[in-house]
Amino acid sequence: MVIHHWGVHIATAGDIALPRTRLIYESTVTGTPYRYAGKDRSDTISLFQYTISGSGMFSDERGERSLSEGEGFLVNHNDPSYVYWYPKEFRTPWVVLWASFEGGGYRDMVAGLNRAFGRVFSLPRTSPIIRSMRTYNPGAVRTIQQSASESARIAFDLLIALAASTGASLAHDAGDILIRRALELLNADAGRLFTSSELAARLSVSREHLSRVFRERLKTSPYDHIIRQKMELAKIDLRYGGATVQEIARRYGFPAAARFSSLFRSIMGMTPREWRKRG
Repeated sequence: MVIHHWGVHIATAGDIALPRTRLIYESTVTGTPYRYAGKDRSDTISLFQYTISGSGMFSDERGERSLSEGEGFLVNHNDPSYVYWYPKEFRTPWVVLWASFEGGGYRDMVAGLNRAFGRVFSLPRTSPIIRSMRTYNPGAVRTIQQSASESARIAFDLLIALAASTGASLAHDAGDILIRRALELLNADAGRLFTSSELAARLSVSREHLSRVFRERLKTSPYDHIIRQKMELAKIDLRYGGATVQEIARRYGFPAAARFSSLFRSIMGMTPREWRKRG
């Protein structure tokens, strides 16, 4: 028997080609029958199920194992290799947090993570992604609406957290996902001048980790990328718009035009006014 303590059905706004979070639930499993196998499923969603307390069983080509507190699995629903169940001899209820995802190439990302690290992972209950998912608790089952970026963030954060939990270097795909999320955030909020620490906090990673991935993938620091992005946007405004330097500076998050002009000159080799005159 399954008792749902709470759950959210997430309606994602828009048609942006990003992964979407469909469901987040917290449930208790007691008694039998409770057994699910990928070979019996035809849908194309991905499933994450995490043990809050108690235990259940999971099996794939790597063997059979108990899933105790802090352990969970990530699978593509119709992957024929896995089975999970609650044995009839178990007496302690199995309390689980589970979520499903779809779209935006998420199945391929999950398959890549499974190939690299398997399907079973360990995360502490204090992990940011577990805490974040549990904050959706509405005390009942209901539907909520999210933007495409909000819905995708949960999906991406989960992959990054699971890859990092293995103790190995982040998989190449996970690093690319982090960079993609960072660039999407910067592009969506071009009027804000993020520091590296603020950007890392919004992405739920450490500043050191974000800086390391930026240098590996983009050969620059987050701060340098942010400033260069601002200057590239400002170049267009200076060349084709009628806004003053002060207005353009404020548009891209610089409260002081002098600071904006100094950075522009250090990158472009000329002041904003000189750049405008060249046009």
